[in-house]
Amino acid sequence: MNKKFFVAGKNRNNQLKLEYEVLGEGKEKIIFLPGILSTSCTWKNQINYITKQYPQYQVASFHYRGIGNSDFHQAAKGMRDHSLDLLDFIEHLNWDKVHLVGNSFGSQVAFDFAVHSKSRIKSLLLSSMKPPHKNYILEVSLILDSIYKNDLESFQSLFFSQDFLNSKSSDGSTIKDKLQGPLLKQLKERYLMPREVLNDQFKSTFNYLLTNEDVIKVKNRDFPISIVYGSNDAIYPYRDTLKLLDIIKPDSFSIFNGCGHGVPNERFNDFNKELIKTLNLKRSPNEL
Repeated sequence: MNKKFFVAGKNRNNQLKLEYEVLGEGKEKIIFLPGILSTSCTWKNQINYITKQYPQYQVASFHYRGIGNSDFHQAAKGMRDHSLDLLDFIEHLNWDKVHLVGNSFGSQVAFDFAVHSKSRIKSLLLSSMKPPHKNYILEVSLILDSIYKNDLESFQSLFFSQDFLNSKSSDGSTIKDKLQGPLLKQLKERYLMPREVLNDQFKSTFNYLLTNEDVIKVKNRDFPISIVYGSNDAIYPYRDTLKLLDIIKPDSFSIFNGCGHGVPNERFNDFNKELIKTLNLKRSPNEL
C-alpha cells in the first residue's frame, strides 16, 4: 500500500499527522480499523482478499495516535477523539458513506462513530468488541502487565486461543512456533512505545461506556450491524457479549467456536465470509 499522511484534530486544538494507506479504486469504500496498539498489517488477510476478489471496493486504514509513524502530541479525550480522527480521515479522503470493519479497539472506534455519524455508514462489522456496559480493568491490566514484563506466553494466550496456537501449519510445526518470532517483535514494539501512547489507548478502551441516548441512536439506524466473537476469548468472555444483543440488536451475530480474541487472524476464511455477508446486508423498512 502507498502510505501517506492526513491531518487530524484541526478543529479540536490538537492538530497532528496520522499515517494512512489506501488500496484499490472501487466505488464502494471500506475502512479497516485495527485493534489496540496495532497497525493495518493485522488486516492483511482481509485486505488482500477484498482487493483481489472484489475490485468494486476501495479499502483504507489509518494508524491511531502514536502508532506506526503517526504523531502523538497529547492523549485523546477518550474514545470520542479517536472516532473524530476517523471522521477527519473520511473527510480527507472525500468519501461519503463507508463500510467500517473493526477489531477489538477498532470496533469501539467504529461503534462510537456510528453513534455520532450515522449518516456516513453503509454497514458495520464489529469483531471482539468490548461490551460497552463494563470496563474490564482487570483484563486490560493483564495485557499491560504482559507488555511491561515482555511475557510472550501471557501475551499470546490473551489474544489467541490454545486450539489455534496448538494447531499445525502446512509444514507440520505448530502455529505457536510459527508465531513466536512475529509476536516477540510485536511485544518488543509495544514495550518500546511511549507510556503516554499505551495509557492513551487503554484508558480510552476501558473508560468507554454507553449512555441510554447512545443506545437509542444506534437502534434507530438505517444500516446493518454484524457482531463477531470467539467462544474462547480470554479478554472479553463471550457470555458478556450476549448483552450486546439487547443493547445493539445486531442484524447478524456469530460466535466462532474454539476461537480467541483474534478472530480475523485465527479464522480468516470464516471471517472473510462474514465480511462479505455484512457488506451485502440490507435493513428492511420494518426494522427501521
